[in-house]
Amino acid sequence: MKQPIRSVVQIGDLVAAVFDSAAQYSVDPRVVSRLATRALGHLLRHAPGSGPGLVHPIRLSVLHA
Repeated sequence: MKQPIRSVVQIGDLVAAVFDSAAQYSVDPRVVSRLATRALGHLLRHAPGSGPGLVHPIRLSVLHA
């Protein structure tokens, strides 16, 4: 089994790359934003070192409501 390739990336570069990728699936800005947001959430939740200290975005939005 191959090991996944891991590298350190600045968050701004990651966000830009995810939005560029999402823009290939739709021209509607709302859809692109939703796709990119979901992909970023998935990437950040499953990132190495993202243990219990990482606050889930939904829980964070509930705290600010």
